[in-house]
This record gives sequence, C-alpha cells and structure tokens, in this order.
Amino acid sequence: MKFFVVDDDQRDRAFLVELLRDRFPNDEIEEAANGLESRDKLFERPEDQLPDLVLTDFQMPGLNGLKFIKSIRESSVARVAELKIVLLTSFISDRVPAEAAKLKCWFIQKPFRPEDFYRLLDDALGKTTP
Repeated sequence: MKFFVVDDDQRDRAFLVELLRDRFPNDEIEEAANGLESRDKLFERPEDQLPDLVLTDFQMPGLNGLKFIKSIRESSVARVAELKIVLLTSFISDRVPAEAAKLKCWFIQKPFRPEDFYRLLDDALGKTTP
C-alpha cells in the first residue's frame, strides 16, 4: 500500500505519518508540504507509482486542499482522477464537508481520535467512493 500525506504543518504531517506507520508498518508513505508540490509529485509519476490513498490538509499556502483535490479530479489520466482521497481540516465550516462530498473524497475534522482516523481509513480503503 502507498500513502501520500500533504500538510504544510510539519507537526501535523508527522502525526499523520506516525498513525499510518502504526497501522501499516511495512507500507510506503510519501510526504509533501503543500498542494503545489504534491500536485507536481503526483502528476509527474508513472501510473503504477501512484499512491493508493492521498491524505491532504485543507488550509495550505499556494494551493489549498480543495483546489488540490479538484486538480486531481480534473486530470485526464483516469488513474489519477480516481485516486482515493481524505481531506483533513481544523477549519470549521459546513462548506468544507459539502465540498469534499462533491469531490468524492472522505473528510475528517481535526483534531480527531486515532480510532476515528483508523475507522475512516478502513472505510476509504474498502470503497471506491465515499
């Protein structure tokens, strides 16, 4: 399994990586610090090297999480456009979960309990759409 974690806050990114390593100790985890960097990393790789799940923060400089996800969904490469994505945010607004649903991705509000995060992962990895 391959995971791609995108968050401009290094502590939040490290926490997500730690949770993933606890649950998936032998799997590959790649990190990026913002939406622009992550978009470039995703779009420049061969399809067989794409992650199984992308986890992205909402509030990031340059390209926020929703714009990053939208760029993925609009990709002309089907495997990219169909990536499974989890949007994470501490930004409180009814708009964010609604936008996440429109973009066919899972959503979790920060801070969250590890057991809630793992339940969401199980759901995301077992389904094709939220």
